[in-house]
Parts: sequence; C-alpha cells; structure tokens
Amino acid sequence: MNRRDMYPIIILIISAIGFLSLAGPASAYDFMQIYATTDLLGGDYQSEIPIASANPEECALMCLADTRCKAATFMIPNGRYGPVAKCWLKNSVPAKSYDAQTTSWIKIDYTPPVAHVEETRGTLSITSSPSGATVSVDGMAQGSTPLSGLKLSEGTHTVLLLMAGCEDYSREVTISRTTPVELQVTLSVKVMSTPSTGSIQVTTNPAGAAVSVDGTKKGTTPVTVTDLSAGQHTVSITKDGYAGYTTKVTINGGEILPLSLNLVPLPATTAGPSALPTPEDTTIPETTVSSSGFGTLNIQSDPQGASIMLDGEAIGKTPTVVRNVEAGEHTVVLSLSGYNASTQQVDVYAGMTTGVNHDFGKGKKTPGFDAALAAMAAALLCLIAIRRGKA
Repeated sequence: MNRRDMYPIIILIISAIGFLSLAGPASAYDFMQIYATTDLLGGDYQSEIPIASANPEECALMCLADTRCKAATFMIPNGRYGPVAKCWLKNSVPAKSYDAQTTSWIKIDYTPPVAHVEETRGTLSITSSPSGATVSVDGMAQGSTPLSGLKLSEGTHTVLLLMAGCEDYSREVTISRTTPVELQVTLSVKVMSTPSTGSIQVTTNPAGAAVSVDGTKKGTTPVTVTDLSAGQHTVSITKDGYAGYTTKVTINGGEILPLSLNLVPLPATTAGPSALPTPEDTTIPETTVSSSGFGTLNIQSDPQGASIMLDGEAIGKTPTVVRNVEAGEHTVVLSLSGYNASTQQVDVYAGMTTGVNHDFGKGKKTPGFDAALAAMAAALLCLIAIRRGKA
C-alpha cells in the first residue's frame, strides 16, 4: 500500500479520535499533545504494545498512567508491524520525524525533573557606623557597608571591616542556613598619638663644637640630641677660638629640628668688647628663630671667659651671642675668678640686638685681700676695743 492509499485511513483515524475526545470528560487530550504523521525515534522503554482497538488515544492513556513515560508513538494497523496497531512508550522526548503511519503524543508542559539540592548556605547582613567600610570575609572582598543578604556556607567565618581614620574591626561569625545573621558595627575613631619627645640635629662650621642643652653636655658637632621633651630648650654651642652662641628652640613631639651655624673666629689678640662679631655674621635657619617678641643679647667682657648667668641660668662664657631672648627686662650676671662679679639689668627688644659689656679691670680686687680677711680684721678690731674698755 502506497502513501496515497493510506490517506483515507489516516483521515478516518483522526475523525475517530476527535469523536472519542468528545465522548466523555476523561480524555488524553487534556494531558497530552497529539502530533499526527509524526514519529519520535528513540527513548523507548516499552515497545510494540498491541492496541487491539486501533485507537491512538489508548496509547496516550497508557503513557499517562506511567510516571516514567514522557511521550508515546502509535503505529496504525496493517503498517510495518503487522495487522494490529502498536504503541511505544518513551522515557524522553526525542526529536520529531515525519511518518504517515504514526501518531505521537507528548505530555503537556513536561519538564525534566530537577534534583532537589538542599540549601546549605546562610545569609549575613552588615551595617556600620559610619557607613562605607570595606568588608572582607575570610580574606575575600565582599563590598562595602551597608551589605545585605550575603550568601555564605554554614560554619565559622572571619569578617573584617576597614575604613580610613577608624580602627580595624575583626570578628568571627557563625553562619546557619536556618537563622540569618545581622551584624551591626560601630567603628572606633583611630586615636593618633603624638610623641612626647623630639630631637635637635646640630651642625657647625667648623665641626667639633661642644653642645649643651639646658646646661647638660650632649657631645660635639655634628650631633643629634634625642629624647628631648616637647617644649622650649636652651642650646649652647662653644669652641675654643670661636665666639660662643646660645639660643632657645622649641621642640615638637616627633620632630627632628635642624640647627646649623657658622662659628665666628675670635681675633688673635683681645681688642676689647668691640672685637666680638655681631649676630648677623652667623647663620641659623629661619625655622629656629622667632621674629616676633624675641631679641638677641651680645654679651662680652674684658678679659674674656667670664661665666654668664641669664635670669639665674648658666649659659656659657663670654663672648657669647644669645638668641631668642624674650623681649623685656633680664638680669645678666658675669663672674670671673679674681674679680668682683657684675650684675646688670638689661632690656631686650623684639627683633633687635642688645649689647652687654663689662670691663673687669675697673673693679679689680686688692691682691691678697678679700671679704674673709676683711671680716677677720673687723672682728679683731672689735676685740681690741672691748679689752680697752675693761682697762
């Protein structure tokens, strides 16, 4: 039988199927999609099931009754497989192929089953004050706060929050798939501690000058004086054959303050107080000199080498230039062995140099006679007077 001779039979079968679909409420058409003249090749788990009624819907109903079945193919009677109609049940939906002797059925809206995988992750939400902190979990960047619904595997994780100007925040959290974790963090402002000490780096030309800070010897130039408390200090620099210098400096915590100067040589012969160079002949960085409220003292003596006390503080020997002296009245005491001490009240003016000169020769002591001998002589005179009175 050729294909053209089969057309009346096919039309009869389709008409019969339509009639059967209207016969009652239970119909394969409610759950199966019919494809006439279509074969589904492959996926067979049951083959050549006889359909005595030659009704294609019976093949479809057999597929509906079996949960394994996803599609079915019906072969008309007197086809390739003999006089009895046959049915093939399939556990998949193969590709469609044209065949005038077959009718196929596919379950409507069939989707392959998806294996159920139980969720083994939980969620983590993080907020911070202030917001915008960078978040990492177990070393992996996750974004910035606020962070919501971050999926993490069950178990313990390390959370780290970083933000400029704040202390780092780190903690461990335990994640459960049944209970969401919410982390609220208040970041602490980072306290920047200021060092309580600083240093002075002193250099001179020529080198080898002795350096004292607040009356304590600190070595010879070049030298860095460390561990000085923050605040004001008196620095004295001396070298044989050169004019001495004293200055006040202010040290900030953690600072290394440079102090550099050119030493001025003294003349080979003593030419009196005028031989001392003026302060302008020295070089001290602008950072060490205050231009407001401070002046300079140019202290000299004849002979030189007299000890200097400025407001009760020893600052060296003459000749000496004392910088950064607060404007106002000050007491200068000069003392030299074999001579009477000199005490002077001097006024210092901001931005100006005040000279202090003393000639010890004008007040030279009488050789061999001092205050102790004078006291002994006075006591002897008193004793003589008493004895004469008794006589």
